[in-house]
Amino acid sequence: MCMKKHKPKQPKFEVIYEPYRFADNDTFGDMLKRYINDDAMSIQKELVYYRAFQIIRTTIKGHRLIVALSNQIALKLGDTVIDDRENEYVVKGFEMIRLVSGTFPEWYKIISFVVLQGTAENVGEYFAKQNINKE
Repeated sequence: MCMKKHKPKQPKFEVIYEPYRFADNDTFGDMLKRYINDDAMSIQKELVYYRAFQIIRTTIKGHRLIVALSNQIALKLGDTVIDDRENEYVVKGFEMIRLVSGTFPEWYKIISFVVLQGTAENVGEYFAKQNINKE
């Protein structure tokens, strides 16, 4: 009997939104400087919306949507966010980039990679923490 070995599927990362990349050779630092210098927030319907730094669709642990957002939004597990297209997402976790040096770069204070439950279809560019009263 011949047993076929199955290769584990390689995770796929697809950047679907990256407004601060102006050229293919832009570094993460180049994009971050543009993000910091941009007034990347707006107020609509009494909610403060923050522009995403980056939106990634990935196949790690199933299909996931990861949005790099300003830490000013102050998200925690279970929070609900709404985008500028009125899609709602639940915060399921946070991703961290593994660093060889063991130190945290300055941008860790500025942005977080937030794992959102929901689809990338029709995803917006700006996100706000939804104020939901749970009674």
